Amino acid sequence: MSHWTAKVVATAAGALGLLGTVLVVSASSDEPLSPAAVEVADLPAVTDFSIRGEGDRCVFDPDRGGLVYEDLRIESSSTGVLELSFYVQRDSLDDLLPGYVSTVLVFDDDSSSHTFDLVLPVTQDEYDAGYDDCQFSTGGE
Repeated sequence: MSHWTAKVVATAAGALGLLGTVLVVSASSDEPLSPAAVEVADLPAVTDFSIRGEGDRCVFDPDRGGLVYEDLRIESSSTGVLELSFYVQRDSLDDLLPGYVSTVLVFDDDSSSHTFDLVLPVTQDEYDAGYDDCQFSTGGE
């Protein structure tokens, strides 16, 4: 297992606890679910998936507004919905940058993969301060 993959797996496991806490707090609020989440609420959660980007890492591109995953490809052999949140950290989960990008992807018989460019908003100052590590967490169970 490559160093990057091991780091992503370890960080994603830690982030699931953080995300679970956020979801519990969100569930107790009166805010409605996003339209995308409501539309796919009855679909099973995808738990078996892979994520690959060009070069398997994000690269800082100030012209595009932050850290960029080029040709991020998410594949699943099962059908259902996958909720992903991408975020930036410095050294640990204690050093998360406040902004994040989230998406809800649907995998069905006609679509077993999704490919797109992802930009995580990071300023030059934040990047210089060490916020250069892209991570992800899932909203699945």
